[in-house]
Amino acid sequence: MTINKYQIWQVAFIILIYSTLLSCEKVFEFSPYQVDVASNKKETNAKQIKKLQNNDDGSSKIVFATVSDTHYHYTNLGKIIEDINDDPEIEFLVIVGDIADQGIQKEYEIFYNIMEGLKKPYITIIGNHDYKTNGELIYKEMYGPTSFDFMYKNTHFVGFDDTFWENDNCIPDFDWLDNTTSKYEANTYQVVMAHIPPFGDQFTSEAEIIYKNILSKNNVNLSLHGHTHGFYFGNYYKDSVTYSVNEWPKVPVYNKVTINNNEIEVQKINL
Repeated sequence: MTINKYQIWQVAFIILIYSTLLSCEKVFEFSPYQVDVASNKKETNAKQIKKLQNNDDGSSKIVFATVSDTHYHYTNLGKIIEDINDDPEIEFLVIVGDIADQGIQKEYEIFYNIMEGLKKPYITIIGNHDYKTNGELIYKEMYGPTSFDFMYKNTHFVGFDDTFWENDNCIPDFDWLDNTTSKYEANTYQVVMAHIPPFGDQFTSEAEIIYKNILSKNNVNLSLHGHTHGFYFGNYYKDSVTYSVNEWPKVPVYNKVTINNNEIEVQKINL
């Protein structure tokens, strides 16, 4: 029997593929639907919040940084972390959503490993891209509930999941937001952290009114966001709430937020 060159190449290709599969223990390790978070990486928000609260010195001034929409700009995230580490004023970092681009576990792991280089506590907020594929499940495993709150230096911080389109529930839990922001006295300083600003693309006109009214009537002072990829700082609705939106780190950029004697300052830091 005569074997032609084409058949020889076919056999060689099959042998190559087979030997590759045998030599790789986890050829399909990074399936887009994988949810397998290591135990030491679970409940990270709770661990980081505890670390932050252990640093509470009772002073009224708070200085922290915000970053959003890291997506696949991991190199720039690393540069931002280095700069934050070098700033002794900054106490912690808030990632205001879109840790990942496609919600794949490998993206979450890359992000987590980069954040290990931060010498200060950090808190994450879920974004709409973080919901893609099985991203919501991975986020909950790695960071915990998508809505949560905590106290630091007599300031009430509220993380709120305000994703619409990628969320199976379709409508954010505004009742939870209302109940959570109404449980403190009017003189308690409050900061809400949510990926999409109410004037962003996913909010309907009705939802926008609900969000801004909840914050206004419950004496929220500052609302932090990302998503739009552009910087904003100001009193968008001409009420008592100040809004701050991060530019995305297509170039290394972050916001430095200072709260002191009920005065808010937001500085955009370009590296």
